[in-house]
Amino acid sequence: MRTPTMNTYKTIRLAIIFFAVASASSRLHAAGEPVVRRGDDGSTVLTFPNGQTFSLPAGKGLLGPSSNPTSQTPFANADGSLIAVNEQPMTKTSFVHLYMKGADGRFIEIKNVNQKIGKAAPASAQKIDTDFIRVERLSGKTLDIETEDFGSKPTKRLLFKVEIAADGAIRAR
Repeated sequence: MRTPTMNTYKTIRLAIIFFAVASASSRLHAAGEPVVRRGDDGSTVLTFPNGQTFSLPAGKGLLGPSSNPTSQTPFANADGSLIAVNEQPMTKTSFVHLYMKGADGRFIEIKNVNQKIGKAAPASAQKIDTDFIRVERLSGKTLDIETEDFGSKPTKRLLFKVEIAADGAIRAR
């Protein structure tokens, strides 16, 4: 019988690491988050668990929350009925895309989300820059939102919450 060599242990360790990463990846999409890939034309393509695809225009890609801005993972609530994506077409811009699952199991995109969030912002917010709105967190039908005013020195950051109604309306929380 041959004694295991150091390379054997490295191979086993790599296999365990690969298995752990693969398992984490499958858990990542278990809650209903779409799989993200880059289209041939530079667009961002979202493929939902039900097979539906949505395409976002070519740009920098997806933007994660302020705690992890390079994250390319969409947000999904626990039952997978609401999906939020921060699209970053260029530097210092972020557009929110919301997808709601209907009774038939198909997703629809809520249109003009940044403008709707801007209108739903708290009265204490003087003016919301609708060119930069980012989802920080999604829980149930509540979005934790961040907006930044890059024109002010120092940059002003505002955090607030909005609620997504069953009809897709966006309201202050």
